[in-house]
Amino acid sequence: MDVRAGRYRSAREALADTRDDFGLRAHRSLVLASEAADSDLAERWLAEEPTPEAALLWARVAVLRTLRAAAAHDERAEALERIALTACERASTAAPHDPTPWVAKLTMARLHDIREPAPQGLLTAPAGPWRLFSHVLRLDPWNREAHHRFLACFFTRYGGSVNAAWDVAAFLGQRAPATSPLRLLPLVALVESYNPRNCWPTGSGSSPSGAPPPSPSTRTGCPRPRATASRRCSTSRISRTPC
Repeated sequence: MDVRAGRYRSAREALADTRDDFGLRAHRSLVLASEAADSDLAERWLAEEPTPEAALLWARVAVLRTLRAAAAHDERAEALERIALTACERASTAAPHDPTPWVAKLTMARLHDIREPAPQGLLTAPAGPWRLFSHVLRLDPWNREAHHRFLACFFTRYGGSVNAAWDVAAFLGQRAPATSPLRLLPLVALVESYNPRNCWPTGSGSSPSGAPPPSPSTRTGCPRPRATASRRCSTSRISRTPC
């Protein structure tokens, strides 16, 4: 692959073909970034050809490096995040109608405890990075990656809770078109919360380790999300949230 060899011609062609297909643009830019993150290809391409595609790849690479550093508790994570935010701003300025730079920025929201209230009409919806998410929806209402990145902010491993993730997933899934893959978001939340060490079929006398089964209230591995009041909110209501 040209990218692995330090050449960006294939990356340029792959991204240039996706200017009108945001879903494909998100996927390709993410794959290319994973290949380019350990080299200086994105920086060189942006310096030699400051195009929207070059700016987007640089933003994706910068965000990926930030996430890797944060996961490794690297002391450089904060500085890398500042670089990534600047890269995302540059990419969004180069292509104002492209939601992908904003999706890249949304990916980093899970690194912080953002407590913005949900738009009116969502009742018990948990606080989170709603303003950034709503901005993406104004550009692309059914952006698949944006919905997954937003939902991830409520996962327990990023400081959320099982119920918060379920509430958000259920709401987002319900408002998606009937044939959209986003209808499966509640399943994503359920799989994320699954812990095989604490969950086994009903009626089992003991856990796989031989310990007595926990009470239903302590079976965190197979959560049964609490029922919440029905929340119906149109796409326009979310996207009108100030950004």
